Amino acid sequence: MDVESVVKCVLGKFKLAVIELVVADCLELLSHLFRVNLLCAKRCSTAHTLVGIARNVGSMSWEGNVPDPVSSIVFSDLFEDKMF
Repeated sequence: MDVESVVKCVLGKFKLAVIELVVADCLELLSHLFRVNLLCAKRCSTAHTLVGIARNVGSMSWEGNVPDPVSSIVFSDLFEDKMF
């Protein structure tokens, strides 16, 4: 099983009994959020760059925006990646 499969399950594209409870939890959490898009980001330098920034800056999440050092990479990845 890979991340793409999990995202497809949450989006209702197919079912995997083994993660049914996890999918239900994700759907419950998502039902309380507005304007959320769920997509699968392929393993790439963007993710590794974000982790590096988190280690240096000391923050593990960003709320409302993408850090400047990687914003252009993140946005280009969004447009290049296949959305489900």
